[in-house]
Amino acid sequence: MKTPIIFILLILGLSSSSQIPNSISIGEKVFGISKFWSEASYNFPYFNFLAEVNLDSVYQQSVKEILETKNDYEYYQVLKKFAATFRDNHTWIQLPENLSSNYTNNEFGDYLLIIERIEGKAIITHTCYKYKNVLPLMSEIIEVDSVEVNNYLKSKIYPYVNSSS
Repeated sequence: MKTPIIFILLILGLSSSSQIPNSISIGEKVFGISKFWSEASYNFPYFNFLAEVNLDSVYQQSVKEILETKNDYEYYQVLKKFAATFRDNHTWIQLPENLSSNYTNNEFGDYLLIIERIEGKAIITHTCYKYKNVLPLMSEIIEVDSVEVNNYLKSKIYPYVNSSS
């Protein structure tokens, strides 16, 4: 049985020539997450669906993670993870153009994969034409960075998905 696309995986292969910007100061990063938390805690209409979530604890953990970020991309990843806590389709973070264009320009590597869950397996359904022999369509992904694929999804992908379903 084939289910909808569950994620797009970019295999990150940073070259020494590409640099991820680090233009946001620590103060601005902390202000950003604090403003997000403040607005969300005041305006979010569906807290009854988040009864098991302690938003203050998630905020505090996010601030700790933000203090450890090394660049703007990592900062936005923490914001995305925080936004995913709300599990709705409206609270989300969009990367700014200077970071999102890295993906479309393949500055993070040459491999763009679209993977679907088919019969409970992670299957490559689309890839760049020039890599079709290296990454054949319908190949199963068993593990990512030596981590079993389902465990990788739980720890590295799902925490950033901002969906209620």
